[in-house]
Amino acid sequence: MRLYYSKWQIGMWKIAAFRGELRRENAKEEYMNLQRCLALVVGGVLGLTNATMAQDTRWHFDFEEASLSSAYQADSGSQLSLSTRHYKSGRQSLMWSWRNGSRLLFTDPEPERNKKLIAFRAWVYCEEALADAVLTFGLGTQAELSVNNPRYRFQFGLNFTGWRAMWIELAEDATNTSYTGSGKGKALALEIRAPHNISSGSVYLDLVEMDRDIRRGAPDPQVPYINGGAAENREYRWSLNTLPGPVPGEITEEERRAFEIISERYETWVLGDNVMGDMREPVQVRLRTVSKVARFGRRNLEKYEIRREGDVILGQPLFASRSPYSPKFESIFQNVLLRLVLDYRLNGDSELRDDLLDLFDYLYDQGWAAGSGLGTLHHEFLRIAGYAHAVFLMREDLRATGRLEREGLTLEWHSMFGEVYEKSWDPGTNADFLRSVGMYRLFRVLMMEDTPEKVAMMRCYLAWLDNALSIAPGWLDTIKPDYSGFHHRGIYANAYAPNAFHIASLLVYLLRDTPFAVAGDKRENVKQALLTTRIMANTYDISTAINGRFPLQTTAADKLLPAYMYAAMSYTPVDAELSGTFMRLWRPELPILQELFDSASPDIEYVDTPGSIQMMVNFAAANHSPPEAAPSGHWVLPYGAFSIHRRDEWMVSMKGWSKYVWDFESGNDGSNQLGRYLSYGSMLIYASGDPVTREASGIVPEGWDWSMWPGTTVIRLSHPELGEYRRDRNFSDETFAGGVNLKGQNGIFALKLHDTQHNPSFRAVKTVFCFDDVLVCLGSDIENDDGGHATVTPLFQASISEDRPTGVNGERVRAIPYTFSGTPNQKEWLMDASGNGYVIPNGDGLRVQRQMQAPAGDFKKSYFGGKGTFELAYLDHGNAPSNAGYEYAVLVQQPLGRVRKFVDAPEYVVWQQDAQAHIVHHPKLKTTGYAVLDVGARPANGALVSVDVPSLVMTREIGDGLLLSISDPDFGWNWIIREPHRHNATMVVNQASEPRTVTVTVRGQWDLEGANALAQVTDVQSDRTVVKFICQDGKTVEVKLVWVSAVSRLDFDGNGVVDTRDFLMFINNFGLSEGDAGFEAKYDLDGNGIVGVSDFIIFSEGYGKRMSEKPVALRNEGEKLGS
Repeated sequence: MRLYYSKWQIGMWKIAAFRGELRRENAKEEYMNLQRCLALVVGGVLGLTNATMAQDTRWHFDFEEASLSSAYQADSGSQLSLSTRHYKSGRQSLMWSWRNGSRLLFTDPEPERNKKLIAFRAWVYCEEALADAVLTFGLGTQAELSVNNPRYRFQFGLNFTGWRAMWIELAEDATNTSYTGSGKGKALALEIRAPHNISSGSVYLDLVEMDRDIRRGAPDPQVPYINGGAAENREYRWSLNTLPGPVPGEITEEERRAFEIISERYETWVLGDNVMGDMREPVQVRLRTVSKVARFGRRNLEKYEIRREGDVILGQPLFASRSPYSPKFESIFQNVLLRLVLDYRLNGDSELRDDLLDLFDYLYDQGWAAGSGLGTLHHEFLRIAGYAHAVFLMREDLRATGRLEREGLTLEWHSMFGEVYEKSWDPGTNADFLRSVGMYRLFRVLMMEDTPEKVAMMRCYLAWLDNALSIAPGWLDTIKPDYSGFHHRGIYANAYAPNAFHIASLLVYLLRDTPFAVAGDKRENVKQALLTTRIMANTYDISTAINGRFPLQTTAADKLLPAYMYAAMSYTPVDAELSGTFMRLWRPELPILQELFDSASPDIEYVDTPGSIQMMVNFAAANHSPPEAAPSGHWVLPYGAFSIHRRDEWMVSMKGWSKYVWDFESGNDGSNQLGRYLSYGSMLIYASGDPVTREASGIVPEGWDWSMWPGTTVIRLSHPELGEYRRDRNFSDETFAGGVNLKGQNGIFALKLHDTQHNPSFRAVKTVFCFDDVLVCLGSDIENDDGGHATVTPLFQASISEDRPTGVNGERVRAIPYTFSGTPNQKEWLMDASGNGYVIPNGDGLRVQRQMQAPAGDFKKSYFGGKGTFELAYLDHGNAPSNAGYEYAVLVQQPLGRVRKFVDAPEYVVWQQDAQAHIVHHPKLKTTGYAVLDVGARPANGALVSVDVPSLVMTREIGDGLLLSISDPDFGWNWIIREPHRHNATMVVNQASEPRTVTVTVRGQWDLEGANALAQVTDVQSDRTVVKFICQDGKTVEVKLVWVSAVSRLDFDGNGVVDTRDFLMFINNFGLSEGDAGFEAKYDLDGNGIVGVSDFIIFSEGYGKRMSEKPVALRNEGEKLGS
């Protein structure tokens, strides 16, 4: 017996089945499950009740008995027999030979069962397709069926050959509207009535069963009405679409040749150019792997027992990927079919050809056919790469044996080709579609005979593909305005998006320089997406915070290596940026690329071909471009609330969440179950290793404390507490999360944190100001009501070996265990084992530890367990903090001497750190960063006077003016947020970011240098200038401001000339400040509140000039504007 308990917590049901694992689902699902439980035992203080329950026996017929059962009976007009001719389970099925109107009755083998069964499944085999013929199913009590009054009634079409399935939700899909009974008693009797319009026939039945639940049944021509039918199922609706007109009158020779070229390019990509004779090591590694998996494929083929017996073909029954039964169709696609096709095409084994043709017939007989829903098609298209590529590679053999049209229609069905016939689409496409059916739909066209219809279908496909590669607004997949990749309504830098980019680049390459080439701007979108991915990777590894439910699957750029080549080759001449990226990443001696060479099997997509590795070796040898330098600069990806700061060979990534960006994703299988805090301002430094990797930088699963991600501010929880069920993909009610950069080199990351999902009392304001190799980290307004746990800000956590020391105020500490507590109001400084320095102006709450970590908790995924030796430093804000804050600086990859000097002579000044604004100035760089959260903020220092929208602003003083960049983190999506968690199917997902005008006021008289469509000076006063910016998508807008009539500002007496008289007037006010009598603001030329040397220098530059002359350059500009 299973034991269930229920607990209502935070608006959700939580169910535990005591069978060694914990099962969790959402409230609605659990409520339904409670109704369906065999036993509900409520114990403890609630009172314990026991009851004797009927055994949980399934309502199930697989017809494996030795003789016919009394539980199913046919009327006198038909016959039943157990048959081995066809079967979907075991070795037998039930053959029903009927006459028109015949009736077959099933009764419940366990009439005393307790469960309520509400769903029906069955498989039906037809040897002859019967157009317009249907089986009619009825369910009810035996008494109800005897008077033709079933509670549920549905029909199943018979116009097919082979196996077909039905998954029926009885209440939703089969309610009999003419039912007149009381509804009492269990509806556990089943009748099947033969067609009335056909004199006689036969069908085979197998796996006839009722269940408590069936989800995501697939409508198809046999059961077109189920699960909402075409109206609610786009895949089925698309299958009903037809080729729109007009169709060209003829196919041109250019088009005919283009189809040949594309097919030839594909074959070269898969099979190479005399690849079997290519002795270069990467090619040989790939070929050895192909040969090995082919041997496994032959061995696996035997397991399916495929054989011909007379006029039928038999083998192990196959099922959809989401079926409760196995084996799956996908297993034969991945482990047998394509492996053998590659072996056949590379080696030409004629006996293997016959096996492959039998294999295609076997798949068709098992139900892999056009118009077959397999019961459910949920995510089935993601598991057919082996089939799709095999069909195209075998197309000539299939054509020669009369099978090509059948397989082409099957591929058309499973690739949902009818979508390309839609009149319009939302911009972009689902990343799953792009990485899978994006290629298969091309196959469907190319395998056709050269006809005008083929051209028309290709044009429809290209229109869809161009749209798929468009910039997608809102939460839509795949390519976002910042060129990050989306899936599941969030940034997904591994798996989905890069896989989609890979296939997109291959398609762009295959179609290049033909009448069917991808549009130029869409090709550019693919290029920029690839280049952005390489920004996020150092060298091959990306941040753990942008990987959805696969946080430690961080290697991405290695798998994209071929894509940089394909995209580069799609340009004429070869694109230098993409080629340079490829050459930087092409290090064939590295183990990570050796693993890439050693890959050869299809999965969701098939990309590791013999031809592709040969192309890469050739491309590297051609040396189209020198390897690029490692990217250096500062990048902001607003659609991920994500910023990247890079210099030399190191990378720092920062991650937040907001009203528009979710926090983390986990899976039902326990993946990323502890990942809640990854977006709470994590700041991860990848700086160690050759190449630099996540693991070498100290982020490893064994012993990792998932509550202590560097850079975050969190309520520190144990792993069991952190893993306690909550919904993932949460959104807050704050819009201030994002960043800004200046000249692409330095920038700000900011996060206004509100934990709307787990503890709504938890708030914080967090910023990181990035100045070259110095990162200034500020926090303010940290508060929550959790009195049972400390709120902390981890500085670093890293796996270490015992011989790698941690620096604590100049002492090299190797001891384990080791603890250190900072001293309030005293400067403290640390060096982590990777060579990064940390300077903390106030040691209050600082904790440093070197220790063995083995976090508690039993979780499904292996990367949540184990133990390891770690160094850990954090700031402890105490329990239930109120208005807490922090300040520290990180010096990335700097020597100890530099850090020691920085302690006494910091290179930055914090001008403001409160709920209104965080402002940091860097005198040496003449750069100031402003994170203005409250439009009421009025910075006392620097160029910025005010903004009228919460914004991120960065300024830098230069010789002849001021550089100013700004971003508005708020996308301006215009719906009302009613719930913090907004991941639901009814929410509009294609809302574009709204442009907003942001008014910025700066000190001094300025004008724009040159025209800018996104900025305009609207007002210039004696002491300030108003500039209006148009901001959208969280992007940075940057302008250069130049002094307005710089000489006229020095003409104090107004005579049109800057001369001795003006000099004397200036001298009379020299050394005065606003607090002194007689001070006049016009003499304070740099706006710092003092008429001093810097003002004299400014005046000297303009001495002896006339007002009509152009503004002069301002020397020593670092002294201006309150430095």
